[in-house]
Amino acid sequence: WETFLTSSRAAVSFSRMENLRALPPEEALLVRRFLDLTALAEKSGVPRFSAFLSERQQLLAEQTACQPRLDGCLLYGGYESAQRRMLGVFPTWQQPAGEAFPLTALTVHLPKAADVSHRDMLGSLMAMQLTRESIGDILPAERCCHVFVQEHLAPLLCTELTRIGRYGVRCEPCEADAFVREAATEPGRGTLQSPRIDALVAVLTKLSREKGIQLIRAGLVRQNDRVVTGPSQTFHAADVL
Repeated sequence: WETFLTSSRAAVSFSRMENLRALPPEEALLVRRFLDLTALAEKSGVPRFSAFLSERQQLLAEQTACQPRLDGCLLYGGYESAQRRMLGVFPTWQQPAGEAFPLTALTVHLPKAADVSHRDMLGSLMAMQLTRESIGDILPAERCCHVFVQEHLAPLLCTELTRIGRYGVRCEPCEADAFVREAATEPGRGTLQSPRIDALVAVLTKLSREKGIQLIRAGLVRQNDRVVTGPSQTFHAADVL
């Protein structure tokens, strides 16, 4: 079916996504916000940006706001292989570019021998009343932790983030190119007897199908950023598992 965005006079096809009414309320609201970004960018002639999005939210953005003008939208999270990214919708006169996005890379310096995990870092940021949508990727490293945040939050964090758990820390802006690493991938091959999720999990993990089902039932498998609810669930070629 099709919805027409009257304010921008653009027809947006939803033929390849769920009917908007069938989406959970929070996702339907998010789709409407994506469409609003498209309309505002076209009307004002100024690029518009979302907060940081999960992989599932990025998929919805690609299937909605990005469809009318594929060359006018960009998903970017501070570096090429970022998992959490913002949606940028650009006016027709402006070429989409990562440099335009309102985000900042920070380095949080840790004491020697400090053991700080992704969860520790995220917990400290959330304790400062930051929302998950304002925080991008978190990359723990040796004696430091790198984090991407919305640009307006950087001065606050550089001033107020002084402790993570029992460790005293120091936070400062940095260039993403100085530390970003590409996501590690490993090619996998196997024969699938059916398009069921449990069959794919077994192939990817090199476990038995029974153990793959145990992972699914434990809530440890996500498909397009959604927890897989049952082993008989099917998958498609473009899905992210």
